[in-house]
Amino acid sequence: MDYYFSADNDAAALRANQLEGGPVPGSVGFDSVEAKDITPCPHLEQLVALSTGRTGPSLVSELKCLWPDESAWTNFGAEGPPPSISRVPDTLRDGLSEVEVTPVLASSWAEELWGYAPEDARLVGERIVQLAKSARAQNKSVYWWCEV
Repeated sequence: MDYYFSADNDAAALRANQLEGGPVPGSVGFDSVEAKDITPCPHLEQLVALSTGRTGPSLVSELKCLWPDESAWTNFGAEGPPPSISRVPDTLRDGLSEVEVTPVLASSWAEELWGYAPEDARLVGERIVQLAKSARAQNKSVYWWCEV
């Protein structure tokens, strides 16, 4: 499962590990959005690019993995790897905060997403954009919770 959420800083974001199931929408202390199978790179980058008509370099190298440390990716058991928390680059947060998710944009973005109809893409896109706008206005960062 994938969630995007905002927090004041990295230490606050790591508190999401204390929540059963992660920072699900409605979690105490976090504004969050469920976004199944939507990753920052390329999916959120694609949403911004489709909106602006401009593509830039990939931001993969700017994602900051906060949890777990590298050893968890090589030493997990049959249960699989633990959930991860990464900070989304502020440049991507800011780009998202300027997107207007129209039906035409949502339809184009849905073609890039696995299993999303245009209306579903529109709804999740609008929620992510609102989260980015709110985080930017409050000088917070956006984080990505990913559970494989």
